[in-house]
Amino acid sequence: MAKKKAAKKKTVRKPKGEKVIQIKCEGSAKLPIEAMTIIQGNLKDLTESAYEKLRSRILEKGFSFPIFIWRCKKKNNIIDGTHRKLVLEKLKEEGWKIPPIPVAYISAKSLKEAKEKLLEVSSSYAKVTMEGFDEFTADLELEDFKDNIDLPNFRIPDLPPLKESIEEDEESEEGDEESPSTSKAKVIQTCPNCGHEFQSPNS
Repeated sequence: MAKKKAAKKKTVRKPKGEKVIQIKCEGSAKLPIEAMTIIQGNLKDLTESAYEKLRSRILEKGFSFPIFIWRCKKKNNIIDGTHRKLVLEKLKEEGWKIPPIPVAYISAKSLKEAKEKLLEVSSSYAKVTMEGFDEFTADLELEDFKDNIDLPNFRIPDLPPLKESIEEDEESEEGDEESPSTSKAKVIQTCPNCGHEFQSPNS
């Protein structure tokens, strides 16, 4: 499972001077967010907590994945990336500079086909299991990213603070120590009749 470390209050580091969103990916082209059109409407709801997670991820890790675009009649319709566009627009209102965003173009013959592809990319065909999650995150620091991701139909396990973990380990180690009555040390007994000393056969 992901490594445990002391819980700490997560803060978003803001750059000094001009605030610019870092672009951490490449695409077949780049577009300003103003040139992108939303076509999914109210298909998916972005809750306040989900918005904060997405916002924090972009500010901390940069913009990491291209937006999928279907071009039709000079419009750049978003197939995947609607909520990232909405978060970027709010960040722009807060004073952040948004560079042109990498995009990948998706082919579709009509709006109907584009909507079908939007549903496909929004689908989750495979499910995360606890065993698979533990194996995949074994070399990761879970506290570094758990607050900024949301896996469908999977609850990321809570980790106890490091201090509690250490105390539990110490208690476990103390419990493993053998008591005098159960240890394998030699036990000398004395015969009540003749006073002869001998080693207990159970020691």
